[in-house]
Formats: sequence, C-alpha cells, structure tokens
Amino acid sequence: MCSFESKLFSTACSPGEGSDPVATNGLFPWQEQNWQRMLQLRQAGRLPHAILLYGMPGTGIRPFAQVLARALMCSAGGEFACGDCHACSLNAAGTHPDLVQLEPEKEGGQIKVDQVRELVAFGHASAQMGGYRVVILGPAEAMNANAANSLLKTLEEPGEQTLLMLLSYAPATVLPTIRSRCQSLAMTAPTAEQGRSWLEQQLSNPGALTTLHQFAPRQPLYGLRLEPMVDDMQRLAQTLPALIEGEADVLQVVKTWAPIDLAMLLTWLYQWLSAACLIGSRGGEEDAAAVSIHRAWVARAPLSRLLSVLDEIVVMRRQLAAGSNPNRELLLENLVLRLASAGSIA
Repeated sequence: MCSFESKLFSTACSPGEGSDPVATNGLFPWQEQNWQRMLQLRQAGRLPHAILLYGMPGTGIRPFAQVLARALMCSAGGEFACGDCHACSLNAAGTHPDLVQLEPEKEGGQIKVDQVRELVAFGHASAQMGGYRVVILGPAEAMNANAANSLLKTLEEPGEQTLLMLLSYAPATVLPTIRSRCQSLAMTAPTAEQGRSWLEQQLSNPGALTTLHQFAPRQPLYGLRLEPMVDDMQRLAQTLPALIEGEADVLQVVKTWAPIDLAMLLTWLYQWLSAACLIGSRGGEEDAAAVSIHRAWVARAPLSRLLSVLDEIVVMRRQLAAGSNPNRELLLENLVLRLASAGSIA
C-alpha cells in the first residue's frame, strides 16, 4: 500500500515539470548539494549505472538530469558541459545519438512497453561517439507493469559507460525490483523563500507573484508554468477564505468558478487540500511552505473530513480524464457545498 504522502502526491495528481528555464550553468540554486554529490561520485569513478532521482514535481529534477547528461557527454571533461565541442552542439540541437529521453507520449499518460523495448536495444548498442550513453526516463512511476519488467534486464546488465537516470515524483509507487537496482538520490526542493525569490525573477507579470507562490510555494517551476492562468487562480483564491469560514454564498462561488477550466480547477483544489492534509497529519504548523489557506483548513476541519473531500476530488478528476461529460453547474455546486462543509465547525 502506498504511504500517506504517496497518496497525496501520486503521478496522477501531480504537475509535471514541462520545459523549464534553468540557471546559467543549468542548475537551480537549491540543487548545489545534489550536484556536489554527483560530482564526487564522478571524480571518484563511482558513478553508478542507474540512479533514481526523486523529489517534488516542479523543482527541476528533469533539468538537473539533463545538465548531468550534457556534462558526462562533453568532450572537455569539465564539471559542466563546455557548450562548444561537437557533443555539446549535438546536445543543444537535440540530436546527440547517445542520449535518449523517454517520457509518456502525452502528459499524464503511461510509458509503454514498446518505448522501453527501444530503450533496451539502445542500452546494449555501442556508443556512437565513444563516450557515455545516457538515458533519462521519467516519471518512472508512469511505466506500466510490462514496461517496468522490460527495463529490468537493462538495469541488471548495463552496457559499459551507460547511465540510466530514472526520475520519480512518487518513488514509493515505483516497483521495488526497479528501485533496488538503482542508487537513489533525494532531490532537494527549495525553501518557500527560495521558491518565491526565484519565481519573482522569472515572471513577466510581477503582480502575479503572490497568487502563484500561494499555489506552489516550493514548486516554483510549476508556478511559472501557471502564470498564463493567474486570472483564474485569483478567482479561486479570492473565494476560498470565505468558503472555509462558512461565510460564502454558494451560488455566487459557483458563478465565480464557472469560467475556470474544470480540470485545472480540480487540480488546484486537490493540491491545496492535499497540502492541508499533509500539514494536518504532521501536527500542524512546522511546515515553512504552508500558506494561510492551508492552515485555515487544518484549524477548522478534522483530517478525516479533509481526506474525504480529497478522495471525492480524485474521483472527479479520474472521471473527467476518462472522458465523462458531467453537468458542470451541478458538479460545481456539489463541490462548493462539500468544501464549505469541510471547513464548517462540527
């Protein structure tokens, strides 16, 4: 059975990282310790053949893996890729023959067995440029059972100078047989202050900072991806406090939420509620990333009630993803009523 935190932050409910900007050398400020660990292993000649990089989505795990791949394949052999050699030029163009990046064909989908079989063939071929061959696969929990089993042989019998980097946002849901064949590295997430500072520097609309940070206090890359939707997020943020306090007009809230994309609305509510549940399960206020909306729910509602509403939102999301066409107004009305009852004092 998945752990409590795995349930909250499973692949089906967590945002991906997409294509994100990186710092000058490719690393984010909060990744320095992780980078030094990889550098030590590399310099000592103890870099494993398979690494499971895991952590929170929206914190730059995939870009970190890409920086490491470019450094390993660079002809200059420095700490970071030089950017000038032939290997770096090929990587910049996305055409390096010894680098494979594998992810679901569509966001939120599965990594299928046919994709992994192609990867297995790549893993046993010779490097075309005489250096490292690198595979970046993620999220690892998106592999279906057949795909994961197909990968096992490559993990057991890797080719020379081959590095497989598996990325995960919910490592407890990755098959134990996969995890046991990888060296695991917990990727550092930014503090709430680091996340806010980085996000502030990237935004084209400074006025969006408070809302975006509230939705993703320690997931700044995800916050940046949400910038085009900030108006809808502000509609939601403006109505939630009154809803939690039991002072909102249900029909007015439904009217306010009506223009918001339903899938995104459910995603945002899931993330907010799951953060509140996580804080509640740990005993309250010690999480520096918590924002007032999370604390308000924890203060007013028993954890069991919050989890019940969270489960309902999960069901709604799955039904929507499966192609159901619900009565939007009725769904919103029921959702608002459930959220209001969760925050009401029993």
